[in-house]
Amino acid sequence: MFSEKPSAIRGSSWSCDAGSQQAALDPSLSDSQREELTRQTIDNALRMADEQRRLEEESSSILGLDRALLQEFDALRHEGRFVEPDDLRHLTALYLSVPEIDGRLIPDSKNLHLPKSDCPQTERSPSDRFRQTD
Repeated sequence: MFSEKPSAIRGSSWSCDAGSQQAALDPSLSDSQREELTRQTIDNALRMADEQRRLEEESSSILGLDRALLQEFDALRHEGRFVEPDDLRHLTALYLSVPEIDGRLIPDSKNLHLPKSDCPQTERSPSDRFRQTD
């Protein structure tokens, strides 16, 4: 009876669940109840196919945003307005290694991607050492 799927759902990932199939074959249902159940099942399948189609259409616009962000990122990098994480880490390590600070970057045991500074204890913070005093 339902060997052929309607063209709107053919090839979609939707399939009629076993409960709907069993209910459609239930001999206690009248012809009008069976017809209504069939109509509801087909409506649900068409709705799901439409939702899938809209999701696929929307995902292309979302992926388009990804492309736009990557293009912006590449432009910033090309123009020299982006600092790579390794460059920032190197610059920070150079700052900490000056004789006035005598510090270094060390791995953080809680966050392996974010180093922490290790500076000897002094009466002033490292930034205070570079302030002009009158």
